[in-house]
Amino acid sequence: MVKGFFVYEFPPIDWFEGSLTLEQFVKEHVGTEDVTSVISVTAKIMEDIVSPRLSAIAEHTHWEGDMREPMRFIGLPNPDYGNLELALLIKQDNNGTTFLASPFELPWLAEYCCYRPKSR
Repeated sequence: MVKGFFVYEFPPIDWFEGSLTLEQFVKEHVGTEDVTSVISVTAKIMEDIVSPRLSAIAEHTHWEGDMREPMRFIGLPNPDYGNLELALLIKQDNNGTTFLASPFELPWLAEYCCYRPKSR
């Protein structure tokens, strides 16, 4: 079993069709205007999804901590289980470098992989 995230570093990418910002992701999953629910879901997403992926990007790339636009989520089909799992995309403001943290390996992007977690 692999623990951690595969991290990829790309030259600038400007087209993020099919991905969602945190705000869009919360609206899709909460389906309500109830502020308490939105805050609760947002906090849970930040803790469970965003934080570990951002940490992986910060630890294993040259990301300077800045973002040109909001972080984005993309659902990727897990090759082992067939369900969708979330990957996190961020685009650095300084030079446009784009980073992706995926819960599983994306072999077709091997040349951009800068970190592979160890199996346990």
